[in-house]
Amino acid sequence: MPNLNTYSKNLRALQIRWGFYVLASSLVIALFFLQILKIQFPTYAYRWTIQSAIVMLFQLVNLWRFLPQNRRQGEDVLIPRFGPGNRMTLMRGTLIALLCGFILIDKLPGIWAWLPAALYILSDITDFLDGYLARISNTVTRLGETLDMNLDALGVLVVTLLAFQYDTVPWWYLPFGFARYLFLIGLYFHQRRGGRVYPLKPSNTRRLFAGLQMGFITVMLFPVVGPPATTFAATLFLIPFLSMFLIDYLQVTGHDPVRRSNYFAFLGDWNIAPLKIWLLGWAPLILRGVIVLIYGNHALRLGLIIPSNGSTIPEDARPIFLAISLIFMLLFAFGILGRTSSILALIITGIQLQWVNFSFTYWLLVIALIYILFVGNGKFALWNPEEWLITNRAGQDKVS
Repeated sequence: MPNLNTYSKNLRALQIRWGFYVLASSLVIALFFLQILKIQFPTYAYRWTIQSAIVMLFQLVNLWRFLPQNRRQGEDVLIPRFGPGNRMTLMRGTLIALLCGFILIDKLPGIWAWLPAALYILSDITDFLDGYLARISNTVTRLGETLDMNLDALGVLVVTLLAFQYDTVPWWYLPFGFARYLFLIGLYFHQRRGGRVYPLKPSNTRRLFAGLQMGFITVMLFPVVGPPATTFAATLFLIPFLSMFLIDYLQVTGHDPVRRSNYFAFLGDWNIAPLKIWLLGWAPLILRGVIVLIYGNHALRLGLIIPSNGSTIPEDARPIFLAISLIFMLLFAFGILGRTSSILALIITGIQLQWVNFSFTYWLLVIALIYILFVGNGKFALWNPEEWLITNRAGQDKVS
């Protein structure tokens, strides 16, 4: 057992650092308020400040409660400092509080309309760095894990509400924002009925889907994208997420199809290996060919697909889209940076659809890009370095 005097001393040191975090976050909110007051109506600026302050206060109260969890796994000694990973997590908490202030106020004018997206991009970066810094500094703690999990849920909820408010995602995408809380509510009632909760099995697929969804919803805050392309893409992104969400819930409540194999008894002795090879290998290769053909058509028409209503991309933007089309043709033809290229191509497609109709060709392009984004480049791909991040974590040995 740790010495009580040492525990009290270390807890006091953490509480002092908590106080410095209170001052720092309050100063950041005050500086943002002064800036928003210059570019937005005073009523909106005050509303932004109140909303941000409430969310920040909620986080500060929770942080105070969780301070005794600042221990390494398997150790009883309370660490008196937050460590670089936890400090990065606290920075993310402040960014999410700032972002929350934009709910229920009009978009900022001009280039300031990019501010919510910029804040969430910074939040995504800190989300990646906090775990990395904690691992390389040997300061992975239960406090950091708790804060990280809570901020993941809060950040996703806030940015989903913002994307819905900006009309970039449809109303049926809202369950994504509430997913974590719906999951916990479901477990609560499951336990109230006497049900047992099983541990959730590690899954690279779950990490992949969560990362892709966070990347997608970040892009939905970009002022240059909008429906109908974003509505269509949001629906396609939501389907695999809800499927994974349901599988996870069944697993932790003891209805895991793997544990209770009778759920899939109708499969009999079927060998699904060939189907898996086709879905993960040959289908992406075929879709890469479709993407190359579509971008070839773009290039032949100076970066345009002929729209049905006669609208065109501005003349000065055509050389840019022509170059982009040629680059994407090469990337997808040779299978280079498949998932990364798909993300960039989806963003560019959303920008293009400001000037052209969402035709069948664009439907096909978006479907193909999202498929490759989720499953990868498939067969005969030259270089996919981003695949490493799916099965590994920076600063940690490879997952077996």
